[in-house]
This record gives sequence, structure tokens and C-alpha cells, in this order.
Amino acid sequence: GTLVEIFSVSPNLAYQLIFVYTRQLANQLRTAYEGKKVTIATWPFIHSLALFTATLSSLQTEILSPLVFPVTQVALGVVQLLRSVKHTPTRLHIVKMLLDISEERDTYIPLAPILLEILETQSLSISRKAATGKPPNLSFTLKLSKVQIGSRSSQTSILNSTMELLLRLLTSYSHCISFPELAFPIITRVRKVMKKTPLTWLKQHLRQIVDKTEDVSRSITHDRSTVTFGPKDAEMITAWEQQYRQRPNALKKFLETWKKVQLQTEPLPSNRKDEEEEDEEDEDSEVKEQERKKRKRKSQTSHKSTKQPTIPSFQLVDVSDDEDVVEELQLSSDEG
Repeated sequence: GTLVEIFSVSPNLAYQLIFVYTRQLANQLRTAYEGKKVTIATWPFIHSLALFTATLSSLQTEILSPLVFPVTQVALGVVQLLRSVKHTPTRLHIVKMLLDISEERDTYIPLAPILLEILETQSLSISRKAATGKPPNLSFTLKLSKVQIGSRSSQTSILNSTMELLLRLLTSYSHCISFPELAFPIITRVRKVMKKTPLTWLKQHLRQIVDKTEDVSRSITHDRSTVTFGPKDAEMITAWEQQYRQRPNALKKFLETWKKVQLQTEPLPSNRKDEEEEDEEDEDSEVKEQERKKRKRKSQTSHKSTKQPTIPSFQLVDVSDDEDVVEELQLSSDEG
């Protein structure tokens, strides 16, 4: 917050700093895509993106507008790179940042496919691991440990956060005159998740989101059927959407209720020392596994190299001393 206020004093300086450091983040991301050992899911990297997105969301100046595209592209590149389950918290952090830009700048960013992918991945099975420990607070987590991956508490936290972001995304579109068309593919995929998931509580929450979205779609379809302007009248469409934005709807009310309930059940931040110890244990186990494989390969190689070559066996012929044995050599004739 303090750095954003400092940037607000001089937007020109903010532009230069964000431009330079966004290029550095892009170079690191490109190096990671090339397969080199560069860690992207780190707090310095994520905090840098959070600072840039917060600045672009808070400062509504035209000077910073050209930076929205490169910052968004870098953030989406990180989401596409970190597709494993353990990096799901990092992906949710970035979606939340981009959603702030989309809401404040009234800019469309394709975030629904990311959220739906996480929702589909986490909802297809019931976790077999009992919820023995505390659920992870995703606000203070970048990577799930091996113990947390697949646990019921982690699955519940991830699904709740994903549904909240999806609800925020739909609410941010709920004033658009094209909301029925924007919401239709999202609701279609959500319905497929409802059919496939064995989680009863998830079906109930998704049913509520679908019902509220369809209520808003029907309301907008009814209201826009009476307008006298067409799609080419951009100014009249903007005025209609600004007026419709001030009106309450089912999605806005449901989002407020959802936030209140989640705020009451949000877990406390876990001990950072414990998380670091778990990460170190994971890294140690991975290092030990790699060393074990290397030793196995070396032993196999050394076994092959130390193997003695086979010596051809000769049959000894018993020859008496008083007889000379002469063998005639058959020479090949050049003429033949």
C-alpha cells in the first residue's frame, strides 16, 4: 500500500520502474520455459507482480495504461507454467491479482478457463487422506507440501477459494449488457462439474452459483429487449451499463454473504517455520531420491565396465614325444 501511494506521486517514475522490472520478470519466466533451473513460485516474484497489479488497479491514469498488457501477459505466463497441483495456491494468487485489474480497469482478461480447470481437477475425486491437520491458509501459501496434497482440508480450501474467485468474476461481469453470452460457457462447464463430482457439498454450492447467475442473465435479457440502440452505439451501451452497475442483483448479494461466511471460517496463518521445515523435508527427500538413482546408475555402469572379457577356451591335444606332428597350412592362391 505504501509503495502504491509513492507511485501515485509520480506516475512517470512508476511507469519506468514497472516497465524495467516487468521485463526482468519476463526474462526469468522465459528462462524457466527454456527448461533451466529458475524458481518462479517465490514470494519475491509474486510480491513484485502483486505490487505492479495493485498499482495498475489503484492508479487510473492513462500513463500506466500501456503497462496493463505486459504485466497481464507475464502473470498469465506464470499460471500456464505452474500447472502442477502443488502450485495451485500460486495460481489462485495470480488470478486474484488479475481480477483486481479487470474490475478496476473494466478490462476483459480470460480468467474463467483457469478457475474452471482448477475446479475440474480438484472436484473429480474424494480425497482419501483424512483431514488430520489444520487446513492451509491459501493467503499465506504458495506451494502445497506432500502432506497437504490430496488431503481433504486442502481440497476444501482450494475449492472454496476457487468458487469465491469464480463468483467474483461473474459478479464483475454482471453489469455488462452481454452478460448472458459471457456467462453461458462458464455455466455450461460448471454444470458438467456438478454431474461428475462425487462431493455433495460442492454440488450444493455450485447449484447456488448457477441459479444466481441465471437470475441475472434473465434480468439483463429482459431489460435489454426494450432498448432502442444497437451494438454499434458504444456510448449508449456504456451509459446503460453504468446505470445498471448501480443496481443490486442476485450475484452481488450472494457474493457478500459468501465473503462473510468464509471470513468466519478462514483458518489462521500457519507457522512459517513449520512450512519451511516441510519444504526442506520435501527438497531433502527429492535430493535423496535423485542421489539414490545416480548411485544405482553408477553401480550398473561400473558393473558393466568391470566385467572380465571372456577368454576363448582351447582344447589340448595329447601328443607323444617320439612323433612330430606337422600341419600343412592351406594358403590361398591369388590366381584362384
